[in-house]
Amino acid sequence: MCGVAGFLDPSGRVRDPRAVLDRMSSALQHRGPDDSGLWWQPPLPLGLAHRRLAVIDPTPAGHQPMASASGRWVIAWNGEVYNAPEIRAELERAANCSWRGHSDTEVMLASLDAWGIERSIDRWRGMFAGAVVDLHLRVLHLIRDGAGKKPMVWGWIDGVLSFASEFRALRSMGLAMPRVHDGAVAAFLRYGSVPGEQTILQGIFRVPPGALLSWAIDGAVGAQPQRLDWWNALRVARACEADPLPSDPAEMPRQLQERIDAAVGRRLRSDVPLGVCLSGGIDSALIAASAARLSGAAIHTFTLGFDVEGYDERAAAQSTARAIGSKHALRIVSDADVIAAASRLADVHDEPLADSSQIAGLLLSEFVRGSVTVALSGDGGDEVLGGYERCAAIASWWSARLGGRGWLPKLQAAQARYLLPPLLPLLRSMPQLLGRGRVTRPLEKLDRVRALVRSESLEEAIDALASVGLESGSLLAKPASPLQRAHDSDGAVTTGGLLRRILREEFAGPLIDDLLVKVDRTSMSVALEVRSPFLDRDLVEWAWRMPIEAKVRYGHKQRSFTCKWAARELARSIAPKVADLPKMGFGVPIAAWLRGPLRPWAESLLSRSAVSRAGLMHADSVHRLWQQLLAGDDAPRHQVWAVLMLQAWSERWR
Repeated sequence: MCGVAGFLDPSGRVRDPRAVLDRMSSALQHRGPDDSGLWWQPPLPLGLAHRRLAVIDPTPAGHQPMASASGRWVIAWNGEVYNAPEIRAELERAANCSWRGHSDTEVMLASLDAWGIERSIDRWRGMFAGAVVDLHLRVLHLIRDGAGKKPMVWGWIDGVLSFASEFRALRSMGLAMPRVHDGAVAAFLRYGSVPGEQTILQGIFRVPPGALLSWAIDGAVGAQPQRLDWWNALRVARACEADPLPSDPAEMPRQLQERIDAAVGRRLRSDVPLGVCLSGGIDSALIAASAARLSGAAIHTFTLGFDVEGYDERAAAQSTARAIGSKHALRIVSDADVIAAASRLADVHDEPLADSSQIAGLLLSEFVRGSVTVALSGDGGDEVLGGYERCAAIASWWSARLGGRGWLPKLQAAQARYLLPPLLPLLRSMPQLLGRGRVTRPLEKLDRVRALVRSESLEEAIDALASVGLESGSLLAKPASPLQRAHDSDGAVTTGGLLRRILREEFAGPLIDDLLVKVDRTSMSVALEVRSPFLDRDLVEWAWRMPIEAKVRYGHKQRSFTCKWAARELARSIAPKVADLPKMGFGVPIAAWLRGPLRPWAESLLSRSAVSRAGLMHADSVHRLWQQLLAGDDAPRHQVWAVLMLQAWSERWR
């Protein structure tokens, strides 16, 4: 895990290249505290900077930027290639190889010498983002793994093509940063993140997941890259679905275990201490159990606890830890912890992100980093194996609306559209009717039902249930159309077909735009490497071929469903006490915190003077939203959090 930065300056605007590269490197020190390196070879108008978190081969033999044995390739990258030992053995069988050490960086460069860049990146299995220079063809390449696990942003800033793992390195160059993108602000207030390739700043973009962007070193100022989508999630998912597994769904739990073991086994390779982030859910339990079995020794597991009903998973996590025999560590979150973490978020996220679980993510990262340098997590399990109830609900509801389940469900859905809306406010005002003891976070689920019933299209339903606030337009100081999330389409009307489409979009959208951003920034802020076995490419492509009923099992008339069926069945033999628990996610009691320990911090950011000074939102509209939350209404909590994160970012970075 590392930090990468650099620039291509065809017009010679950068007066002191080494000083600029030094500043870019220093800005990313938190990502790589173990080593730093620069590459600059005049008269080439190109420079690379690297910060290293030494995990594999921590000796000087792993120092970056690194050149290939032939001298053709130079690389500075961030991540891990887990199948590097297998690639190394293959290269040794094909030709005589001379190695300096055992880093995956050296293996990547040897593969570039042997196979070229297109074949090489398709062979690498891992998480990566970085810059590769081809000195023979005089080309700069920017690369990113297919799941978008590692970040990379780029843009022409004041005539200089600049790129880095994080925005802060671009800001350190001393060039005039572009203005805020109004459509990105509008999208952020709706979704809690900026979707797609555009970032919060005009003209600064993310390297797309699974893409290779290339510029001629001798090209013109402002040149757009040649682009190769070597692994596109939506395209690959559709191809996998068209080639389904022949196995019976009942065989899926056993086969899933084999894939998890293979993915975890690759991610246990480390030259530094390693552990597992363990929640009370199924995904992390499966990862931890596999790691414990494969390592042959007691592994370290880590859990956060909250003294708030409906959010505390410590009992379930401790049950799993006992079952697998791990060395378990627990940290109970205090009000002081929450305040300290919230005050740090604007430093951690140099582009606004409004996933309130980022507080827990930061606290967990700090806790884990106190003992280990590498941690495995269950991220991606819901997107890959069908764990989100809202996805199952959307598929069932819209299959009925579209007639995919016959005329009677279609008629019933039409009736529900008129009968349910008047009843939902009544239910919301009488929470005792919701059965709090049987339903996790009942008001949140009721809000989702209301959004689903009111939706006028499948795309609107998907957006509504993934949004922090659809009425975000009233908050904007300047009217702007929000950037749209990308939607897929295959003409499906059956429940299974719609569910496949929705899960594809979850993987290609919110997973990359929100969840993985949160994990990367919070973990790398304390130099913790997080590995996600469920995002293993082989496992993902296998899972897209699974029978849909192995992911979600619908009950009578599809009004009830069991999400992540294969994973739950597998969990029964490993951690039976968590197999049937309702999904909680990595949630936090954000409404209670905002009315409690975080209130002084929030009010300082949401004062009329602070909002007016930032100039991105209407002060009166923000005040009304805040007062609604303080009055006891939890409904706007996610949108209030988005407003707070936008304000905190504006005060810190603009």
